Amino acid sequence: MSTIFYTSFPGFLGVELLPRVLRRSPDDTATCLVQPKFAGLARRRVDELVAADVSLAGRIHL
Repeated sequence: MSTIFYTSFPGFLGVELLPRVLRRSPDDTATCLVQPKFAGLARRRVDELVAADVSLAGRIHL
């Protein structure tokens, strides 16, 4: 198991690419660096991603 450090979240590309990266490596987690002004949006995006794919639950950390 490894941790992916992700810097483009919750931007459009980050939201689209992060789930794909995590699906390729089912044991990996992601730690996302988020600017404070985007923290609320980032939390909502994580909730949306988990609602769409339950396998992502607990694997994305802000």
